[in-house]
Amino acid sequence: MPAWINQNSFVLAAGAAFLVIAIWLLRDGVRWGDLLALGAVALGLWAAHALLRPPAGDSADARSVRAEIGAGFPVLIEFQSPY
Repeated sequence: MPAWINQNSFVLAAGAAFLVIAIWLLRDGVRWGDLLALGAVALGLWAAHALLRPPAGDSADARSVRAEIGAGFPVLIEFQSPY
């Protein structure tokens, strides 16, 4: 469960922020300006998620990595998490 929360923390935080903004905007009734603002916030959060989401990693298996190491050329091995 903690790994799921870690990997989806942006979505959870964005949803919570959207909920707080929606409650704040709609506290005095529903108006077109409020709905337009909520739409802009939702579009901005979606765009941020689409642009900042890490790309899918390479699916190189261990055998192909071992073949590249020691083949006469320097190799930089970088380990990183996509989140």
